[in-house]
Amino acid sequence: MKTPFTAPFFVAFALLLSLGSPVPVLAGPTPSQGVRPGADQKNPLDAGLQYQQGLQALVDKDSDAAQRGFLAALRADNQHVPAMLGMAELAFRRNQQSEIARWLKQAERTAPNDADVHASWGRYWLMRGQGPAGEAALLKAMQLDPKSIRPRMDLADARLSRGEAKSALPLYREVLALNPAHAGAHYALGLALLQLGELAQGQAALKRSAELEPKNPLPLLALARSQTDAAAAMRGVDQVLALQPNFYDALMLRAQLQVQANDGASARKTWELAAQAAPKAAEPLVRLGMAAESEGNFDEARANYLRALERDSSQPFALNNLANLSVDSDAARAETMAKRAVRAMPQMAAFHDTLASASRARKDKAGALAAAKEAVRLAPQNGDFVLRLADTQLWVGDRVGAKRTLDALVTAQPRYPDMAKVQALLARLK
Repeated sequence: MKTPFTAPFFVAFALLLSLGSPVPVLAGPTPSQGVRPGADQKNPLDAGLQYQQGLQALVDKDSDAAQRGFLAALRADNQHVPAMLGMAELAFRRNQQSEIARWLKQAERTAPNDADVHASWGRYWLMRGQGPAGEAALLKAMQLDPKSIRPRMDLADARLSRGEAKSALPLYREVLALNPAHAGAHYALGLALLQLGELAQGQAALKRSAELEPKNPLPLLALARSQTDAAAAMRGVDQVLALQPNFYDALMLRAQLQVQANDGASARKTWELAAQAAPKAAEPLVRLGMAAESEGNFDEARANYLRALERDSSQPFALNNLANLSVDSDAARAETMAKRAVRAMPQMAAFHDTLASASRARKDKAGALAAAKEAVRLAPQNGDFVLRLADTQLWVGDRVGAKRTLDALVTAQPRYPDMAKVQALLARLK
């Protein structure tokens, strides 16, 4: 699976496609499955040839040539459902939502009991976030074609992406009963088993997937992630990078393992490689900023956070950390960035804490107090946030509230590491 900065359903979906099937997202059967006869067909043989050309162009990512092929197939046979699904796929790639629906409706009118049409509707509805409609369409496709693999994979992927590994598991096993050499199903089965805590079985499924598609790095990466031994995980990452040296996810995992091994210098080099491998990814630059900040290299940290924001202007950690570094030098800018970080991730208590500091630097009593209270509400066990709230309450003149907050901290965390600061603040309240 991809790292957390991507959308979970289509990520898993795309990976399984890459492992299991060359069929495009919404396109119909492969050319070997023939051309469907239609009442008004003119030249079914020519339609099939044109469709094959369109499908090949689609695989080659030549959208214009694919469109010419599919439309030529429909001119030869206006009942050619696979070409309609090909046009729906083209519309998907061009982000033309109304066109996707138009071609799918035309395909369904032409062949209301076609399993591929219902499978395509299933993917369409899932893409639109309409889970129940999507699952219903996929189940209909499975009913129409009991040996169909594609809707089973799609349905299982959708469930796995929601964390429903238990209900996805039998579907993947059904696919493997139909096609034991389906690398994508072995891969997904491995992920599902790992999600259920079945480490040995999950790793076995991933190994089988890697055997079936030895040039695909995804099963090897999942195996590396599943290792409980850091050295074994690093060996797995090395295997992945031997296949694909610029694989972003593998580079990020390597950096993580290097950090765990206290090899910060190597981790920084790896994050730089990851930033080069994925020119739009902000995370490696944020990591570089955090590393520099932890070593007291604040100018370098600022530079990396700014580089991250050039790639993603809403990257919340870059915004928050840059705000924190700017409180003393530019309070107005710090407050603006802290507010943007809070908007991006309102449940992150640390971001509210940073906003409290920035608002206080701006002498905004109401804003500072509200942010400090929200930080404590979200993370009541964080003694630093509680102490900052008490200090803010004292600053705004709420001595009773400050005393109450400090007394609660002493009661809840009698061994709080900064108890000297607590006692100093209590002394000011006497």
